[in-house]
Amino acid sequence: MNPGLKETNDLSTDYKAVARAAEIIENGQLSAEQVVVLPRSADRRSFSKEIAAVQTYFSEVRLLECLRIEANREGFYDMLPEGMFHEPFARKGALSEEEMIRDVQQRREEEKQARKFFMPFEAELNNLRIVLERYESRLDKKTSFDNLTGIFRNKWPEFDLFNRDQSIVWMHFLPVIHEKRNDLAFMGQLLQVLFSVPVTLERDRSPGRKSAIDEGMQFRLGHGTLGVDCVAGDTFESDEDRVLINIGPCHTENLLDFLPEGINTKITELVASYLLPFDTAYEVILEASAEDRNGSIGDDQQNAYLGYTVYL
Repeated sequence: MNPGLKETNDLSTDYKAVARAAEIIENGQLSAEQVVVLPRSADRRSFSKEIAAVQTYFSEVRLLECLRIEANREGFYDMLPEGMFHEPFARKGALSEEEMIRDVQQRREEEKQARKFFMPFEAELNNLRIVLERYESRLDKKTSFDNLTGIFRNKWPEFDLFNRDQSIVWMHFLPVIHEKRNDLAFMGQLLQVLFSVPVTLERDRSPGRKSAIDEGMQFRLGHGTLGVDCVAGDTFESDEDRVLINIGPCHTENLLDFLPEGINTKITELVASYLLPFDTAYEVILEASAEDRNGSIGDDQQNAYLGYTVYL
């Protein structure tokens, strides 16, 4: 067994026994079933480190080398009334020296047997504490584990759209939603951090902008009055606000997720629903990097999508 497992405290540290056990398990040095934490007593805790001793032993039940960490903490024996384990001395009067020695030896044996009886329960209780320590450690290491963002995923289903890094960004964004609504500069920065590509936003101020009419709402003969509830053609001049979301320049591989039904397209829709007013439309404009703008369409050409990564 690795000798480094027995390293505990130096002069300036006082690690918890369960924290040390959790660290050993988390680092993969031993499995959870190979580490046990047992209380010794709290008599020396006021002037000693919590970890009293670290010992290795061979478990005949598990057939494995195991590690036992003894802690200067109260056990069940120390918490329960003394009369549960020791009978009061019945003789009246002064005790002889031999009787006193015999009484002390008997009480120590009773204490030993009582601590041995409670040992499985204390080991299981400390095992639960180790599990909690590992969970708290993973909450702190949010860039390596999903435990923290998993707490939010139950209430905000949109977390399923994000990877681990994006989830952390979104988690910090949620509390400031009400402060950043209709803030285009902030929205551009947020999208840039989420996608790791250049993103800028600007308002579309072009006059006479044409907007398409949904097919189900287009004029049909005998079902409307021209100029009252319908117009000729399949477009109309819209005066609603529109925001242009410019993404790029970047490599075409990064633009593929912005195709219809792509994951980044869904994330863009989500961000827009939070930060843009309901009556504001937006358009995503993709721009490939200069070295990726030359391309051809064919079965042997990768990442060639006309109108997205390749233009005529």
